[in-house]
Amino acid sequence: MNNTKEEYTKHADRIWEKRFNSPFLIRRYLHRAQYNTILKYIEKMNPPPKLILDYGCGEGVLSVLIGERGFNVIGMDISIPNIIAAKEIIKKRDLKIDFIIGDGENLPFEDKSFDLVVASHVLEHLPNIEKSLREIKRVANKAIIAVPTCLGLSSFSILGGDSPWTITRKSPFAFLFGFLRVIKNINREGVIEKYAGKNEFPHLWFYPWKFRRILEDNGFKILHVEASSLCSPYISYIFPKTIEIFKFIDRFKDRKVLNYFGYGTTYVIEVKK
Repeated sequence: MNNTKEEYTKHADRIWEKRFNSPFLIRRYLHRAQYNTILKYIEKMNPPPKLILDYGCGEGVLSVLIGERGFNVIGMDISIPNIIAAKEIIKKRDLKIDFIIGDGENLPFEDKSFDLVVASHVLEHLPNIEKSLREIKRVANKAIIAVPTCLGLSSFSILGGDSPWTITRKSPFAFLFGFLRVIKNINREGVIEKYAGKNEFPHLWFYPWKFRRILEDNGFKILHVEASSLCSPYISYIFPKTIEIFKFIDRFKDRKVLNYFGYGTTYVIEVKK
């Protein structure tokens, strides 16, 4: 296990507090929209999945949302604090979800143990993405994978060193700086930023067409591609009611061209026959 993985075993994400229930309207909306995109495709599956793996579950936010919709789910994460937090949270809810500690590059499950794997903003953290995809393919024939992508307007803000959900001294320049970084790195798979502000946590924001190619090169067929959200930075911080405009715009985030311009992109995939 390399140093990055070792550090992640000790890292607490605090996703419920910082994202799902964030006091910042835009941040809360962006992350809930991401989860809702995944949930939409789970509920569309025919036949419904009997057992789902939440791969890199963090504190179990997505696992809980899946379980509340009546699906059987197992949550797995490499972080000991995350799994402890997830188990504490589930005690307060009328749900039966197993949360276990595990390594995404070496899954502790037998072949074809699951009907579906969901991985929400996880693969960009792992040192060996090809090995991770092989493991996902080994334990299930279908997956829903969401990753941060760099073409969204809110993505430019983050890659420029700012937060799209509030106004700071960096805000007037961050959007342009982030855009220039995206142009500069066009020959790479994506743009790297620090996760949680830590050098030991490199975090890749993919070019969406390049991540699609990674999936296809590793034996997956793409069924659907959808932006997680098309919400713009800053506007709804100043004028909160404008979030309703972005909710309307997000009705079209699965359309071609638009589906590449979100704050993250969601891919519904299956193993090639």
